[in-house]
Amino acid sequence: MGTYDPYAHADQMGLKIVFRPLDRRVGFWFEEYRTIVLRQNMSVRRERSVLAHEIVHAEHGDMGCDSRQEVRADRVAAGRLIDPFRLADVMATSPDAGRWAIELGVTPDILRAYFAFHHEPVAELRPAV
Repeated sequence: MGTYDPYAHADQMGLKIVFRPLDRRVGFWFEEYRTIVLRQNMSVRRERSVLAHEIVHAEHGDMGCDSRQEVRADRVAAGRLIDPFRLADVMATSPDAGRWAIELGVTPDILRAYFAFHHEPVAELRPAV
């Protein structure tokens, strides 16, 4: 996993995190109470990814969710959660993108958002020896 800690970030922002049995949604930002509600009993990587996504909504004061806000939340969360050097290491060990997501501690959606919006040539990020 990367060094970004969404739980610490939420705490620094003064956000409350609560866990509830949700039907269709995995999480949402409740502006009025400065609270992020997460579905209880998610995997660690899903919970971490959803929390990072919802923090972006909180930062921008999003109310409701339109597709532009959802794309932005995934893009920013992916940039925070995925370290490009770690990604390069993981990619070198396996051709399986599903494995990459597991190793990075993120959901496949967050990994896809990273590749869609963060265009650093991973091989070129390695420092020269």
